[in-house]
Amino acid sequence: MKNSKPLLRSICFFIILAALFALATPIFERKTLDGAWNYTDKVGGYFNEPDNSIDLVGFGSSHMYCSLNPAVMADYGISAYVLATQQQPLCATYYYMRAALKNQKPDIFILETHMVNRAVGEIEDSVIADATEPMPMSLNKLRLIHSLVGEKENKLPYYLTLFRYGSRWDELTRDDFTFNRRTLQDEHRGYVYLTDATVTEPSPLPETTVPVEINARDLEYLDRMVALCKENNIRLILLSAPTAMDEESYSIHCAVKRYAQERGLEFIDANEPIEALALDYSTDFYDPNHLNLSGSTKLSSYLAAQLSAYIRDEE
Repeated sequence: MKNSKPLLRSICFFIILAALFALATPIFERKTLDGAWNYTDKVGGYFNEPDNSIDLVGFGSSHMYCSLNPAVMADYGISAYVLATQQQPLCATYYYMRAALKNQKPDIFILETHMVNRAVGEIEDSVIADATEPMPMSLNKLRLIHSLVGEKENKLPYYLTLFRYGSRWDELTRDDFTFNRRTLQDEHRGYVYLTDATVTEPSPLPETTVPVEINARDLEYLDRMVALCKENNIRLILLSAPTAMDEESYSIHCAVKRYAQERGLEFIDANEPIEALALDYSTDFYDPNHLNLSGSTKLSSYLAAQLSAYIRDEE
């Protein structure tokens, strides 16, 4: 009995330490709650939406969160949300898709394909932070982190973020102490609201391309996304949002298009001249690679017009 007391004290000590660690972590964690790129609100807000209230979810990088505007989709009777983060690698997108099913049963997933063959080697810390930190803790989040930090030598701070941000004493504000994931909301439902316009020109697409293959890692996660959607009876659409393309980008673009054809997936190429889309390159772009409010309104209207009947049929 006497020998068990030190063990009991040790167990109690570690329980108290773990509790303190858990309480301190959300205080010290970096949060993006303001401005257009408020990922903490945008991602966290999704999980506070009423259960089974979302019809369509958009995934991908900045090319998605500047292209799909849920407010426009709502005009067509479609409840949409965007779960996109900057330079979101496809491995992260897969775990975002899994997380999206936690409290929702969407009819449609739209994947913006810009990041295919882009996230290779060691992924930047800012990309990992924006993809992982806004998401509530779960086994799925741990798997997400694991998929992103494979090339990192020291992985622990990505799982236990207090080790990364414990020195933020002089940066803490009232918001850090009152932070509560259960109250997070984003009025734009994941969309990044940009109104500035840059005059640009459509990229002259090459007549011929050097064939490229989708790298093994991205191919694996694309196939896992396809399987996940089939398993949950979700219509998966691949979208190439309007963007400036060089020869290398266009070769990757063609590889994605070929992937969609081989697997019988829908592929919407908004870089092609689409009369119903009617993009104006003098008013509809925030920069040569991203749409602004005007451009996203046109693209979202174009998508919603095609999908609204499908949503109604599913209901």
